[in-house]
Amino acid sequence: MDTLGTYLQLAQEFGGGEFGPYEELEVVIGSDHNSCHIHIPGEFGTLPIHAKIIRQSSTDIILTPAEQSAEVFIWRQHSRRSEIIYGPTVLKNGDSFSLVTPQGPRFQLVLKELPPELIKAREVARSNVGTGRKRLSAKSMKDEIKRQAWTYILVQGPMQILQRAIVFVKSGAIFQPRNIIMMMSVGVAMFSGIGACSMRRSHNKALGTSERKLKSCKRDVQALSDSSSSGVPKLSKIITEITGSVTLSRALKADSTLRRKVEEEAQALMNAEPEWLLKTDKYNKKYAKDYRQWAKSVNALDEDDFDPVIKNLLLWAPSYIPKTSSFDGFKNSEDTYVCGKGMLNLTYRQAVHLGITAQPEALYEGKLSKIEENSERQQWVRQAMIEQKLYDYDPEEDELDDLFDEDDEFLDETVGTRNNKHCIYREGQDVRTNNSALLNALRKQIGNGASNLEGPDQDYGIVSRIAKIYASDLPYEHYEAKESEIDYMSKHVGLLFQQEEWVLNKTAKVIAQRLVLPCLLVLEGDAEMKKAIFGEEEEPSPLYCFALNWRLNKLGSQ
Repeated sequence: MDTLGTYLQLAQEFGGGEFGPYEELEVVIGSDHNSCHIHIPGEFGTLPIHAKIIRQSSTDIILTPAEQSAEVFIWRQHSRRSEIIYGPTVLKNGDSFSLVTPQGPRFQLVLKELPPELIKAREVARSNVGTGRKRLSAKSMKDEIKRQAWTYILVQGPMQILQRAIVFVKSGAIFQPRNIIMMMSVGVAMFSGIGACSMRRSHNKALGTSERKLKSCKRDVQALSDSSSSGVPKLSKIITEITGSVTLSRALKADSTLRRKVEEEAQALMNAEPEWLLKTDKYNKKYAKDYRQWAKSVNALDEDDFDPVIKNLLLWAPSYIPKTSSFDGFKNSEDTYVCGKGMLNLTYRQAVHLGITAQPEALYEGKLSKIEENSERQQWVRQAMIEQKLYDYDPEEDELDDLFDEDDEFLDETVGTRNNKHCIYREGQDVRTNNSALLNALRKQIGNGASNLEGPDQDYGIVSRIAKIYASDLPYEHYEAKESEIDYMSKHVGLLFQQEEWVLNKTAKVIAQRLVLPCLLVLEGDAEMKKAIFGEEEEPSPLYCFALNWRLNKLGSQ
C-alpha cells in the first residue's frame, strides 16, 4: 500500500506553515475561499483560481497555471534560479514554486510518510472493500478513466502545454460517452481506433442516437491517428477539420499576408475569456441573448442562398467583446471614429454601399447637454455625411436636402461612458438591427450567386465574401451605385488589399473568431450556449482544438 503523502510547506519568510496531506486529484490554490484548498488573499495579485496541483499518484505530481494569465514560478531542488511556467509541468519532491512573482508566497513540495492513524484508517477501508471483482465498480472505472485521461492530456508529447484540457476534464465533458471512447483510443493503432468506433456504433444503435455522433467519433479517431503518426497536425489540417472547409484552408495557405494576420488574431483570442460565451448564466446576459438570436437567424439561412462555410463565418462574425447597446464606436477604414450598429457593427457608409436600409448617424464626443437641440444634431450628422464622402456637397444642388427633413427626430445612445462618446442618429427603420432582414440584404452582395465573386467552392470565393463586407466602408466601393473597382476574382485578398490594412484586419478577425471561439465553447462553454450556437451541427473535435492551441502557442514563441 502507498504510504507517501503530498504536503506543501510555505517558505520560512512566509511563516513556514505546512499544508496537507492531500489525497485529492486536484489541489487548487488561489484567492477564492470557496473553490481553493489553499487560500492566498487577492492583495498578493492572485487570481480566484491561480494554480492547480494534479496528483497522478503519490509521486507523480503536476503543477499548472489555472489560466494563461496566471503567473507561476518554479525552482528545481537546489537551484537558486526560478523559471516561469506556461503549462502543465512535472513537480518533483523538494521543488518549490511561487505565484504572481518570484517574491510571492513560496511553497515547497514535500513527499513524506502519512501519519500512522491515517495509514491505519486506509488499511481498514481497504479490507472492507475487498479485491478483484468486488472492487470493480462504476466509480472505480470512472476514477481510472479520469486518471489516465489526465496523464495523456497533461504529460504526453506536445499536448502537455494545452492548458484548456484541464477545463475539458474538470467540467465533466470528458465523461460524455463520445469523449470516453475518444480517450480510450489514445495511443493505440488505427485498427484499435476503428474498433472503438465499431463499439460506439453498436452502442449508438442501442441508445437510438444519431449517425452524426458516429461520424464525430470517426473524426476523433482520425485526429488521434494523425497525431500519433506525425505529432500534432499541421495548421492547414486543423483549419480544415474545425471549419469543415478545404477551400478556406487552401486559401489561407496560399495567402501568406492574410494567414499571418489570422494567426495573430487567433493567438490573442486564445488568451481571451469571453465570459458571455462561456458563462452565460452570470455575465453579460443581454449580449449572450442577442448572440443566441443572431445564431438562430444565421442557422435558418437556406444553403441554396449561403454556402455552409459562409454561414459559419457569419455566425462568428460579431465581436467577441460584448456591447451594452445596439451601437458601438470605433475607427473606420479612414482612421476616423464612427458608429457601427447591429450585431455586425456595420457603419452607415457600409450599409449605404451594400444597399442596406439604414438611418444616418455620427459619433459625438462630449457632453450631450451641448447638443440637445434637434437642429444641432441634424447639422452634426449632415456634416459627418460630407466628411465621410457619402454625398457630394454642392450649395446649389445639395443631395443632403433630399436625405433630411426638418421634422426628423435625432436620438442618442452612449457607447463610451469613460470618454463621453455617443452616437447621434435619426429615428426610423434600420435593417442593421433586424438580423433576418440584414442577412437577406447581404444575400445579394455575398450570397452564392453574388456578382463579381467566385463561387464559394473556388479559391477566392470564401475569403473575398467576408472581405467585401468590410471593403464596403472604403469611400470608392459603392456596390449599389456602380461596379466595384476591386476585381475579387483576380487575386487573393492579401494582395487586393495591401494598401487597405483595415479591411485585412477585419477579415482576419472574423476568420480567427471562426477558428477559436467554437473551440473555447466546446472546451469551456455553457451548455445552453452550445445548444443555441451549434444546434444540430457537429461540434469541432476537442483534439483538434487542443492542437490549434498548441500550434498558436508555438507560433507565439517563435
